[in-house]
Amino acid sequence: TKMSSSVSMKDEPTFESPSPVIAVGQVAPDFELTLLTGFTIKMSELTSRTPVLLNFIKGVWCPFCQQHLRNLRKWRSSLEQKNVTILVISNESLDILRAWTHEHPVEYQMGTVKDKNVFSQYGVDIKSHDFPRPATFLLEKGMQCILSHYGLRDETLESKIK
Repeated sequence: TKMSSSVSMKDEPTFESPSPVIAVGQVAPDFELTLLTGFTIKMSELTSRTPVLLNFIKGVWCPFCQQHLRNLRKWRSSLEQKNVTILVISNESLDILRAWTHEHPVEYQMGTVKDKNVFSQYGVDIKSHDFPRPATFLLEKGMQCILSHYGLRDETLESKIK
């Protein structure tokens, strides 16, 4: 699957991704994450239970990411019917994520990673900024990638997810 070569937004960095780092059919790198509850778990443990829609966001401060988080609320019921767990990863602290979710309750998992190498392993790091670029992956048992989408989440992504 060929991804769009660049996404440019006013006052936003340009993301160059001629080809996805994690492509459909590949095994995605495993990593450890900490959920809002403070519970730490390996991604492979989550995918051994259920497919996971893994979403990297720049941060809860990002208006485009906030729109995607609202879309996830809309998609949640259809994804749950397919037994898919939604997980959002930010590099922000748990305190920031907890404060934001206190103001904007969510019905899916959110977390953070201590090992920032995860962002480069998934091809979502932005060298000149301290936040990941947006990307969405659908991972199943064995960390097998069955959907890989870099950049803005739009109707195309929604149709792929459903």
